[in-house]
Amino acid sequence: MAAVDASLNVVLTVRNTRGSDMFIANEKETLVYGVQSKGQSGKDDIKIAKVNGELTIGRLQSDYWIITHEPLSVSPVCYILTKQEVFDRAIKDRDGQCWIKLARCEEFREAWHRIGNCSA
Repeated sequence: MAAVDASLNVVLTVRNTRGSDMFIANEKETLVYGVQSKGQSGKDDIKIAKVNGELTIGRLQSDYWIITHEPLSVSPVCYILTKQEVFDRAIKDRDGQCWIKLARCEEFREAWHRIGNCSA
């Protein structure tokens, strides 16, 4: 696993609602990004949202999404995507649940450098 830039600061949020789970900032705090964290065991599909109507990019609040597959295993795998990449891969079912398939995210597997240089 590649390391995230050590000069970044990470702050966890204290609420458990829709939105970012943590924020990352550079040393001067001139760049601040929200990060959504999702974990899933046993399935390739990751639920990203439940919506009434159409999923829009505005419903996805965080700049980056870290999706961890098998988070409790001895070898979890993380996928690091931008909000746009999550939106582009989202599939909505008839119940209003929006999902992405990890099989469509292989290029983002363990791509920690994307956060370190703050460009995707």
